Amino acid sequence: MNNFELVWHSWVDRLAKAKKPIIFGVIAVALIGFGILGYFELQKSRTLAAHKAFVSALKFFEAPLKSEGKRVGFQDVVFDTTEEKWKRTAEVFDQGYKNHASSSLAGLFLAYKSQALLNLGKHEEAIAALAAGVDLLPRDLKEGYELKLALLKIDSQNEIFQKSGLDLLTHIAMDEKNHVQDAALYHLGLQFFVKKQFDQAQNYWGQLKLKYGKEQDSDKQSVWAEKAAEKLALIEA
Repeated sequence: MNNFELVWHSWVDRLAKAKKPIIFGVIAVALIGFGILGYFELQKSRTLAAHKAFVSALKFFEAPLKSEGKRVGFQDVVFDTTEEKWKRTAEVFDQGYKNHASSSLAGLFLAYKSQALLNLGKHEEAIAALAAGVDLLPRDLKEGYELKLALLKIDSQNEIFQKSGLDLLTHIAMDEKNHVQDAALYHLGLQFFVKKQFDQAQNYWGQLKLKYGKEQDSDKQSVWAEKAAEKLALIEA
């Protein structure tokens, strides 16, 4: 065997040995690809199922009472009493959350459960449900529900809830990037207004007018600034 043949056979031998890891690498990449595709298909399936369940649950939330005399279809949900409606609605949204806890709608199931509990007069249970739901919501929804959570806590008879609610409301009001900052500033000022701590109320409402008042561009103006101006007029009168 001449030198050329030796080199040739040596190269072929190395190539044959190299083919195994190459083949295994190709197979591994293919399996990963199928795994990713399968994951996204599973997520899509879960999301569709969650949306379907949420729409179904909304029928309970929006259902009329028989006493209202509204015309309803054969398959529409209708209740005899308010208590029956909100008790059943809380159960349906709770079950929806348990069935779809890994979906993007998990937080909304809890938020609606919270409102149903609130309508039943179960204030602390409503706070607990909303607090759990807020952490699961996307940012565009989280900010509004976080403000609602703060106000629910403040309205509680529990002093610990009241303090944490005021702390949360203050945090939102001081967050320049928060989309509900204007509403938070108004409600924060209102907390001090009702306590007759007018200097504090003027401080927060002054900030609200400065950032969201009539002097700003129309896209920055807020109805909460108008409400604050009305309240400030009472203080300054």
